[in-house]
Amino acid sequence: MGTRQDFHAPVEHVSIGEVHHHWPEAEPPDDPDKSLQCPQCVKLTWRETRHCIHCRVDLKAVRSRQLWAAFRQGLKQSCGALWSLARG
Repeated sequence: MGTRQDFHAPVEHVSIGEVHHHWPEAEPPDDPDKSLQCPQCVKLTWRETRHCIHCRVDLKAVRSRQLWAAFRQGLKQSCGALWSLARG
């Protein structure tokens, strides 16, 4: 199973044609440049794919939630420190 692309127009201005995307079948290597650990199923998956090849979780959405949670936590700590200074 692979990727098949049939374009019926110049590639620069593709407006019609068929694009078939398939899930990667091969396991990713244990290489940090090519793989990462899925936060849901804790298995290695390809770094450049949007979904985990094992549990199909949306990795981009999970990472976005993690970044926002870390940002909010940092903001709470900063506000708490400022509040302590203001109260003297």
